[in-house]
Amino acid sequence: MIVRNFQFSQCSFKRFLSTSIRDIRNIGIIAHIDAGKTTVTERILYLCGTTKYVGDVDKGNTVTDFMDMERERGITIQSAAVTTFYKDKRINLIDTPGHVDFTFEVERSVRILDGVVVVLDGSAGVQAQTLTVWKQASRNKLPSVFFVNKMDKPNADYSMSIDSIQQKLGIAVAPLVVPFFKEEKLVGFLNVLESTVLLIGSTNWEPIKTQSLEFDLLLQGRQQLFEIIAEHDDRFADKFLSTEDTSKIATSNVISALRRCTLSTKLAALSSGTALRSTESVLPLLDMIVDYLPSPDLMVNEIPEYISTCGLVFKVGHDKRKGQLNFVRIYKGELAPNQPVNLNNVAKEVVHTHTHQLFIPFSDDLEPVQKVEAGNIAVIAGLEGAVTGDTVTESRRGDPFILHGIQYPEPAFFCSVEPPNIGMAVKMEKALEELCIEDPSFRVRTDSESGQMIVESMGELHIEVLKHRLKKEYGLDVFLGKMRVNFKEVPHSTSEVSATVEDTLDQKTQWCTLKIELEPVSVSTPFKKAEIALEEEDAPFIKREWLNAINEGVKNALFNGPVLGYPVQGVGIKIRRLDVSGGRINTALLSACASEAVSKALKESGTFLVEPLMDLEVEVIGQKEGIISSIINELTRRRAEILDSSATGVKARLPLSESDGLARSLRSVSSGLSTFHMKFKEYQQVAGDRISALRAENA
Repeated sequence: MIVRNFQFSQCSFKRFLSTSIRDIRNIGIIAHIDAGKTTVTERILYLCGTTKYVGDVDKGNTVTDFMDMERERGITIQSAAVTTFYKDKRINLIDTPGHVDFTFEVERSVRILDGVVVVLDGSAGVQAQTLTVWKQASRNKLPSVFFVNKMDKPNADYSMSIDSIQQKLGIAVAPLVVPFFKEEKLVGFLNVLESTVLLIGSTNWEPIKTQSLEFDLLLQGRQQLFEIIAEHDDRFADKFLSTEDTSKIATSNVISALRRCTLSTKLAALSSGTALRSTESVLPLLDMIVDYLPSPDLMVNEIPEYISTCGLVFKVGHDKRKGQLNFVRIYKGELAPNQPVNLNNVAKEVVHTHTHQLFIPFSDDLEPVQKVEAGNIAVIAGLEGAVTGDTVTESRRGDPFILHGIQYPEPAFFCSVEPPNIGMAVKMEKALEELCIEDPSFRVRTDSESGQMIVESMGELHIEVLKHRLKKEYGLDVFLGKMRVNFKEVPHSTSEVSATVEDTLDQKTQWCTLKIELEPVSVSTPFKKAEIALEEEDAPFIKREWLNAINEGVKNALFNGPVLGYPVQGVGIKIRRLDVSGGRINTALLSACASEAVSKALKESGTFLVEPLMDLEVEVIGQKEGIISSIINELTRRRAEILDSSATGVKARLPLSESDGLARSLRSVSSGLSTFHMKFKEYQQVAGDRISALRAENA
């Protein structure tokens, strides 16, 4: 994530530091790809006076899409944050990617936000990726507001969009700004709360005249708005039902009631507009952000009293001069340079460390500061070893405290990667290590049979970004092998085995014996660490460095399964007994022993092959005869299970291994009138004949 600020004077910088926590809004913009998120963001920055011109995605001059690949393709790849001010409120705004390959960027963003703006394409309503990012926001219980964009498109359907929100997302909406039409042509937008109108082509919201068509629509819109709020807020319902003339209900009462509903996630305010064609149509959205979305002090957290400072590492970057940079959302207390802190990881291990330099993003740079308070984002140089999801604390006690972390998605594809020449191999390994720390949805491993370095990723575009960054940032024009589906091997049954290894060093023999129990767990669960479950109460204490070495050996053994050499997943490991020579042991020997024990256990239990199964949704533009049947035939040919079909699309379940060339095939059979979206559903077992075919392919 890149965090940027623009055109702030020194006065603005002081304003940045002095903003009260009640006047901060940490919000994100989420949507399906091509709904217009970045265009909406550009209009917000312009309307707030942060930029002097309106950026255009097609021209490649937007503020938040600044990577070369983003500007070439017209899509968002990295989450980008900008800070702006509106009505004495500081808005920290994050524009997130809409492409499924970058779901993790959305995941890490929504984890540290306080509210979201959901942007919809008015001609499509809620789409597949809208539902995915909504679920991510809902898991974090984020209040929301909606913006129905692109209402100027010929096939825009406002009512359909609202229905899709309520039916697919399961939340009621309160329309504050509604479009109005004459002879099916968009004329403008009515702000039913402020009693103003914006005509297409106009640059100002004007008061609605009483003797006009707009006034009748206004009265209908206000009545509908008040009824919806009354259904969800008892205090407002009492006022609404006891007031004969609803024009006498103060706007402040409506805002207060809708704010209560929004914060409780019972209801969401909704605006509509056309960000590309009418910048001013985005203005009511800004009012909704400051009026209805929460400040950081209103968000519930469960941080114990004894912890004076607490924050979450949600992003890690690297700088050639400053070293590792850790982006931390502070939830309690404050951070300062050279401050002693605890770094708590998901394994509940505590590392005592301290901050080095402390920054906040300012004027497209990192501005050094002496403190950053709760509700803000700090950038810390230091905290070596920190990764996304770690918790930073300062407390009176040394026991670990872990904030709810950030879920890492399972990579769906992999390919080999080779340096331009053998002399750059070490440089490439270091670069890949840094990039995987920055983006944990990338993973790197070494194939034990071929010795090749393997990169696992979320998809083709994801791996293209990696190749681009390696070349641009590290000067490495790497060679990538063919993209392959990330099959997994899963154990059949529980097995209990022992392994013994020994080695002679300086004429002294060291040995260790490790007994483990391997058991199947959820297929989608990657191995993290072994559980200590010793058979005897008086068994020797297992030191932390011993346990780390054992876990490393287990992971090495799980890289290649016995069926086709694919990584093993869905494995739980229990340490039942550990004996070492003389109470001292070389940790490398422990790793080797653990690796041998796991390999034996896998052979004893046996493994079966599973492949990713995807939920697929194909949307068709228009209703050209024969397209749906052609799409169904193409999907059936690819071993898809058809779940549902209509005149506007097909829903199916498809093995990911059958998706090669799918976009090209669907474009062909639909004459370019279809789009599709896939997301991971589950793993399914691979049939025997398919395994034979895969074995032949890999030979």
